[in-house]
Amino acid sequence: MRKVLSILILAALIACTENPADPDGGITLGGTVQLEGSTQFTDTNVYLYTLPNTDSLVYEYMENYPVLGLDADPLVTFDHRQYEPAYNTTCNEEGDYRLEEVEEGVDYVLVVAKPNFGWQYHLLPAVAKGIEIPDLKLYPETRVQSLSGGYQIWEKDRHYIIENSVTLPASGVLFIDKGVTVRLEQNIVFEVNGKLECYGESDAYIRFTAERVQPGNYQGWQGLSLDTREETFLRYVFAGFARNAIKTVQSDVDIEHLFVRYASFNGILSSNSSVLNLRHSIFTDCLELARIDGGSETTIDKCLFVGDQNLNTETGVHINNSKATITNTILSRCQTGLNYEYEAVMDVNNCLMEKCDTGVYGLDSPDVKFQYNTMENLTLNMNLNGLLGHEYTFNNFLQTNSAHYLNIGGITDTDVIFQNCYWQDCSTLNEVMRKINQRILDLNYNENVYQIIIEPFSSSINKTGLEG
Repeated sequence: MRKVLSILILAALIACTENPADPDGGITLGGTVQLEGSTQFTDTNVYLYTLPNTDSLVYEYMENYPVLGLDADPLVTFDHRQYEPAYNTTCNEEGDYRLEEVEEGVDYVLVVAKPNFGWQYHLLPAVAKGIEIPDLKLYPETRVQSLSGGYQIWEKDRHYIIENSVTLPASGVLFIDKGVTVRLEQNIVFEVNGKLECYGESDAYIRFTAERVQPGNYQGWQGLSLDTREETFLRYVFAGFARNAIKTVQSDVDIEHLFVRYASFNGILSSNSSVLNLRHSIFTDCLELARIDGGSETTIDKCLFVGDQNLNTETGVHINNSKATITNTILSRCQTGLNYEYEAVMDVNNCLMEKCDTGVYGLDSPDVKFQYNTMENLTLNMNLNGLLGHEYTFNNFLQTNSAHYLNIGGITDTDVIFQNCYWQDCSTLNEVMRKINQRILDLNYNENVYQIIIEPFSSSINKTGLEG
């Protein structure tokens, strides 16, 4: 009898481990939560959220343009506080949990959370019988009142809560490890005068986010403000639910794999003679995705700047009185894709501007080189005014929603060069010129005589770097 009972118990344990099918057609998922330094599992909650498709447009670009080298899984921007769970339960006194009658074949996010311990996420794609769920571990939250000089480490997978504005002093070094979540209260500024190093990983981004998140409210904390003479390194970082997610002032900042979403003003603002190197990064759902201002310099390579379907984003990249080199980058679904003005020095090549009202707006900038770019599905490809010395060669001007491809006026002292460009639906010089709205008067109604040099022009689309 004892042997029979043991066999029955063993069979039951195996069935539980394999997440058996429920009689109603769902399955039961089970697992264990661990708490660092505690065995009190009261109020340890487990949720299943249906994976939202809010970033489907971003991941479509990632799939279609692998040359960008973008690396972000769906959990990077997921925040469970914006949604209602599909299933929920609590842990028993041993930290074990069961979620029953779970629909199969659905992409879920498993969330474990406990007051004063933060939360952790785990992606469960196309959930099915027999899926393995790892143990998830929670750590006590750390409340940060101030930052000191010297070397400090914020440890991986932990939550740090900033309730009042803090400053990392010039003598301080802060290393933030992978998987850290930094939660900032309303209107808080995190200012860095010392050295900041953020090293996340592709499956363990560092997150800077608001302590309190409400759906549709993107005006949380004031932003990460870098005002330092030390070089700053950001790797695999998410910043969101802020006013200006990241701001640099007279700083040298090197960034790879930054994902900015939900900033009520700027995704990144680089100002006051800053130097910004930005690669493999994504910006979406901000009023202005990136702004380079005040005599700063920037290099942008293999990045994605994308607004939304309703063109609520004003500008993809805005260069004002600064120097910018932009390569292999996509600017999409903004009112204006690229805006440069007031003595901007520009070198733009192998980029795609699409699905904007205006692809490029340029004003009073003496040194502009614009080559091997594609303009597609725009209301107006380019609106250029009052420029000095500019060369737009080997570009592709594809069909627009306007009668004109280009709007050009107020040119002084020089010609505008559009040689070796491809003009869709145009086979003669006269056909090209009819697609250009050329104005003789400048913005002050002074008459200027200049030439637009078109020939030779290409009879086929110019190959660009985004094609791989």
